[in-house]
Formats: sequence, C-alpha cells, structure tokens
Amino acid sequence: NAQSGIGILYMNKGLIQYEKEAYEDSKISFDGALKILEPLDMTFFSMGCYIHLARNELELGSLSNALKYANKGLELAKELNVRESIIHSELLLALIESKADPRNALKMGESILSTLPEETDDKLKSEIFQFLYHTYRSFGYWEKSLVMHERFLKSSERLNERKSSYAVAREAVKNEYELMLRDKELANEREQADCDGFPQFRPCRSVWHDGWGVARPLDGHLFDHGAEWGIRFVCAFDADFGHFLHHIACPQAAQHLHP
Repeated sequence: NAQSGIGILYMNKGLIQYEKEAYEDSKISFDGALKILEPLDMTFFSMGCYIHLARNELELGSLSNALKYANKGLELAKELNVRESIIHSELLLALIESKADPRNALKMGESILSTLPEETDDKLKSEIFQFLYHTYRSFGYWEKSLVMHERFLKSSERLNERKSSYAVAREAVKNEYELMLRDKELANEREQADCDGFPQFRPCRSVWHDGWGVARPLDGHLFDHGAEWGIRFVCAFDADFGHFLHHIACPQAAQHLHP
C-alpha cells in the first residue's frame, strides 16, 4: 500500500545519507521508516531498519543504542531465518564489543568466520575479513592478519568486478530505452504525416518493453552500505522502465523490442 511505499522510500533515503556519511540524517530516516513499517507488520523491512540504525549509532559512538538495535535486528533475522542478516547482526555485535573487549570481539569474529557459508555475498565477506584483519593486527597476530588481508583483497576484487558489470548493464538498458524512444518518435511522425496527407484507418500494433528495475541494504545497502549491510531494497531513485505499453500505428504485427 501507499504507506509501506513511503516507508521503503525513507529507507532508501537513509541508505543514501549513510553512504554520504550523514549519520544523524540517516538515523532520522530509518527511524521514520521503522515507525511506518513496524505497525504494518513488515518484519523483513523492520529488521533492515534496526540493522541500519545500529550501524548509524555505532558510527556516532552511541554504543548502548547500537547494541540495542543490533540485538533487535538479530532477533528478527533469526525469527525470519534470514541467514545473511543473522551474520550482519552478529558482525555488528562483534564490532560493538571490540570497543569494550577486543579479545572477546575477536572470538566472536572467528566464530562467524567458522560457520560462514561459501555462497555468502562478497561484500559481507569483505567486511568480516577486514574486521578480523584489523583485530589480528592489533594483537600482533601477523600471520593470521596477512591471511585475512589477502582474503579481503580477493573478495573486494570480485565485488568491484560485479559493480563494473552492473554499470555496463545499466548503460545498455539506458541506450536501448533511448533507441526505443527515438523509434516511437519517428513512428509518431510517420503517423502524423499519413493523417495530414492521406487520412486512413490502419491497424495498430502493440510494442512492449519489459525493462529491468534495480534493487541496492541499504549493508542500504544502495544498502553498500561504504558498508552494504545485507538487505536489498527496491530503490525509487533508480531507473525502472518496465511494464509499460506503447501503441504505435503501423500495419505490422506485434513485435518485441527486447529478447
């Protein structure tokens, strides 16, 4: 419904603000989203709000609030059995713990790594490797620190490759859309010329294009969240050219512009 859409827009706004390091503004946006989405029993999105509120509070140095929100995010992630969000929340708790008890935080990080599924998102993996790299390094565990740094670099490289492929795909969609618009303009001009010169009735073909919508956490994510904390939302600011119908006067049969 309209209210849930507004809540999700607030989340996307919060993710953009987080990326710009406007943590206070981001916190306000996620809090606003939570006030809309939680009464609607939209648990999945509420979970994302709590996780990102914890991120913002951690950045702002409010450890007690960060701990409260991270625990709530973990509770909802377990309730929904969303594996990556469980890992996100556990890593957040380790980051918070590192401020008070780095050695215990290291144990928490190692526990996360020991049960980390191979198919885990590269962004999340890079966050875990980076945390363990810095923590091992702070204790002088140089060999383990080096291993984590190498794993961090590999996951980051894969992530950058994926981002590059997204950029190429986005440009392809943009070019195709612009070409389609030019074709429509030419067809309309031909139709107008026919009407002006030799008025006649002609059959109409339907030309459709299904497009792609783009989803970003938020970990924002947009949820890349700098850190992308794992949940991906439909972003109202991304181009979505899907599901629209054009009628162009032409004697040919229906044609798909895109495979």
